[in-house]
Amino acid sequence: MGAIRGPRAAPRCRSYSGTYGGRALGAPSTRRRTSAVVAASCAVLVLLCGCGSQSSGDGIASQSPAHVLARARAAAADAATVHVAGSVAGPARPLSIGMELVRGEGGRGTIGAGGLRAALDQVDGWIYVKPNPSLLRALVGPAAAGSLAGRWLKAPADHGPLAPLASLTDLRTVLSGALSPRGTLKTAGVQTVAGKRALALRDTATGATLYVSATGTPYPLAVVEPGRGGGRLVLDRWNQAVSLQAPPNPLNIKAVFSLKAL
Repeated sequence: MGAIRGPRAAPRCRSYSGTYGGRALGAPSTRRRTSAVVAASCAVLVLLCGCGSQSSGDGIASQSPAHVLARARAAAADAATVHVAGSVAGPARPLSIGMELVRGEGGRGTIGAGGLRAALDQVDGWIYVKPNPSLLRALVGPAAAGSLAGRWLKAPADHGPLAPLASLTDLRTVLSGALSPRGTLKTAGVQTVAGKRALALRDTATGATLYVSATGTPYPLAVVEPGRGGGRLVLDRWNQAVSLQAPPNPLNIKAVFSLKAL
């Protein structure tokens, strides 16, 4: 997968007891015929709708990797929200991320690398960052950092010093990176991810593995990239309600750099 730079239950055959047409279904004269009819009916239902002791899920395990990927992309594209958490490739070191993303609106959460961490929001075209003390000192210097402790900083999401962070708050961008293999995909079996059955699709070019839900809607559940530059990103809480709002009393980044120059 590319680097990121975040059912209805199958019908069940039911058994019935009682009377039909005034005769007990369990009477000796009809028991064998009834059992045969029930067995035949269940066999037909198994063939038609997959009922039985084992659920067939949404059937993706028998589909081609390309088709599974297309279905995962379609499911993700239709989602209104998703929570992404884990680590992704950064410019110099892995970047930890935990974000709630809202399609077309922005997102909120936290990011970090080593000892540098920050709360991160994107709302109405603005990026808001609340750095921890170490990151704040790195951004504005020790002198200005003292007067800015605990403050939110803001800048336009489409340009300026905080614009590179916008990609981490955009649902479409995060999912595009997670669902863009660099090579041919091969099926790597059904596994369990966060308690859910998932079909593994392995990228033959990078060794990265995409896990797609094998039951219900085929949402992407996780992307795992091996090696020092890799990481693991979990995608969950699809379509759960998320509320975005601008933090109180943010300070424009222009004023911050003015303080740094003093």
